Amino acid sequence: MTEAGPWHLREPSIEQEHRFQRSIVLHSLTDAWMRELNGRSDRPFQIERMTRVTLNPNLWLFEKSRLDDLRMDLGNLVGSQSIDEFLDELETTIQVIQISTLETAMQGPAHSQELKSVLQKASWNHGKVRAELMWKGGGMEEATTAYHAFLEGCPFPPRTFIAERSSKQEFTFLWTQPPGRIRMLQDSPCVALMESLFEEWIRGYFYTLSRTLRLETRMLELASGRAIRFTLLSSS
Repeated sequence: MTEAGPWHLREPSIEQEHRFQRSIVLHSLTDAWMRELNGRSDRPFQIERMTRVTLNPNLWLFEKSRLDDLRMDLGNLVGSQSIDEFLDELETTIQVIQISTLETAMQGPAHSQELKSVLQKASWNHGKVRAELMWKGGGMEEATTAYHAFLEGCPFPPRTFIAERSSKQEFTFLWTQPPGRIRMLQDSPCVALMESLFEEWIRGYFYTLSRTLRLETRMLELASGRAIRFTLLSSS
């Protein structure tokens, strides 16, 4: 049954399911930030409290199911929307929530490098745990293997990463759509902070994958816009 059929008979494709799971992982990173900001691990983030976010019934059901730790069936969450429309709106909502969370945090009295460090640590740990869940002990010595494992588990669209060059000691890839390239985020005063937090997430993920690979990053200005170059350096 294609998406043109009745909504309750639609079956998500494998790619749509993967996209849905990536969104859940990215949203759980927001939870990790909020636990650090609130200082209470037993109080999950309630996105309906965000004044800049209005949830439609489908997204409200998604968030309620998530916070109540209920099984989330993508096909049953989309309602009268198409699956891709639901996923588009879900991704947009999560991005707005994240940048709003950071803006609110940085406007408060704890606006300091210490606060940024706390958020970076939370992001690094979140990436590390994600890789542990996906790949157990890691132990990947080949950079290309680690890169493909990263694409499999990262919360960002894999199509936005491009492998650039590879040698025995060095592997580089580009992130072509970091937050600074997303229209709804690029004017925020916290977009650079968001990019740094996502970089820390990626560092934590690769830390689990391999202890013999070192990750370096560099911001680039390309003809098509800004990008981030990641370089995996082998120490073996």
